[in-house]
Amino acid sequence: MKKVILSTLAASLISLSTASYAEGPFNYIDFTLGNISYDNSGSGTYSALTTSFETEVVPLVNVKTQDFDGSDSLWLGAGAYTEVGTYSHLYGLLHYVNDDGDNDVSLTTGVRSTVSDRIDLGVEMLVILTDSDQANQYTISAGYYFTEKLSVSGKYITSDGYSILGATLKVGL
Repeated sequence: MKKVILSTLAASLISLSTASYAEGPFNYIDFTLGNISYDNSGSGTYSALTTSFETEVVPLVNVKTQDFDGSDSLWLGAGAYTEVGTYSHLYGLLHYVNDDGDNDVSLTTGVRSTVSDRIDLGVEMLVILTDSDQANQYTISAGYYFTEKLSVSGKYITSDGYSILGATLKVGL
């Protein structure tokens, strides 16, 4: 847990240092808390703390610390996004993933769309490439913005063997 907190603090400080890009759509910190349901029975807990920010060098930097039912992982990623129409963004990320000593790579692509001044919808596909396997994960989310910088959302994640139902608090930077 100390690794998760220290990594998050470091990522937050880096993101706050990019003040010139503070108004971008991918400058945020979010915290997700959820419940894992395994297909063959049983359940567990899920939490993730993510910071995302835009820079001059790399269009999009993303750092995530995740606790998946007691297994901690650190995700360091870079990517890009583009506007699709007036209210939507298509994005892609490449992550290096350190999962309790295992080093993997993940590819993420997704679409976020604002359907009104307060409601946001998202769809995402993540592919984790391990030494011997590949796992696909799909996410759908719906969020409500209390202010321009503060939102809550519900999130459903599904993959081979499990699904996660969670809630996310997001603060824009």
